[in-house]
Amino acid sequence: MNLVRGLLLVEAAAFAAAALSHSGILIADPVAATAEAILAAVLLIGWLVTAWRPTWTRRTAVAVQAFALAGDLLGLTITVLADPERVADIVFHGGIAIMLGVGIVLAIRLRR
Repeated sequence: MNLVRGLLLVEAAAFAAAALSHSGILIADPVAATAEAILAAVLLIGWLVTAWRPTWTRRTAVAVQAFALAGDLLGLTITVLADPERVADIVFHGGIAIMLGVGIVLAIRLRR
């Protein structure tokens, strides 16, 4: 359970860092920054829920990571279609998609 909760924090931090990088630090893309900030907030709220109600960890972790994965894959698709030369964005989206997928599998395998 602690591994799944830890992954939620790492994933939230990764999306928060991506949002900051898109807010003008590296690239000025306010739409991407907003989307990534929302995904970070959802994952952080999921972590808070699992801290408040540990028995809800399984379903909460699956739900928030599935939401984040859907948003991430949308972001990956938009990046590849709109600007395929943004290799760092593509690598980030691919890497976080793998992490989210692993997190979902781990959460599903948690004992009730």
